[in-house]
Amino acid sequence: DGLFVAVSDTTNARIRLVNGTGYTTILSGSGYSATPIDGIGTNAKWEKPGNIAFSPDGRFVAVTDESAASIRVVNVASGETTTILGDHLNLEYEEGTGTRAQFDSPKGLAYSPDGAKLAIIDSSVDVVRIADLANMTTTLLAGDPLTSGRWVDGPFGTGRFHNPTGVAWSPDGNHLA
Repeated sequence: DGLFVAVSDTTNARIRLVNGTGYTTILSGSGYSATPIDGIGTNAKWEKPGNIAFSPDGRFVAVTDESAASIRVVNVASGETTTILGDHLNLEYEEGTGTRAQFDSPKGLAYSPDGAKLAIIDSSVDVVRIADLANMTTTLLAGDPLTSGRWVDGPFGTGRFHNPTGVAWSPDGNHLA
């Protein structure tokens, strides 16, 4: 029937697919936590795969590699894993492009309904970031990476979070929750 779900199997350092009958297969990952390496299928290595989101067209799965402070994408058809944002050697906060964008602890992520952007929670620095997938550039949407510890409602530059973990787009793409 074409139904399948993707599972981030954190302890086993794998991304797995489960079809509608419950049959489970490995999409990506070697089966043990290691320095992240891009590759195809079991040749890809994950440090600590975390939250996961399908692209709206179902062709890709975006995954936070939390301990590696990066965002990686797996092609569902081929199992090819590619690091698109962040660098496991630099665990801190900095806006940037591709692997020059730095994360401290990426947790939640969600594709925009049109698949053009990813909303990403960088939990340890209490911010919501948007990645434009056309040019792989990240920008701060909300929160303050220099001020953490308590939440405050307010407009851009004043609203803050404390250890956010999840994010979701509204179906029309106009709101994040």
